[in-house]
Amino acid sequence: MPALQALDLVGRASGLERAGRTRREADPQAAVVGIVVDDHFEIFFDTLATSRKCRNLRHNPRIALVIGWDWQDACTLQLQGHA
Repeated sequence: MPALQALDLVGRASGLERAGRTRREADPQAAVVGIVVDDHFEIFFDTLATSRKCRNLRHNPRIALVIGWDWQDACTLQLQGHA
């Protein structure tokens, strides 16, 4: 996906996106999370310290994120990184 198309998709994102990761037991986990994107295109979300997401991310900070859905082009932005 060209960079400008990716930036446009992030800009049009609803703020509720899908985050996926592997739990400690190596089972996949996915959740809808609210996101914000700063001027440097860093992506942030929050969760409760008592949540399963938080416990799993503390154990293993690797995460995957799916942003947006462009119905016309059937396009999403899929990212992998560290929380």
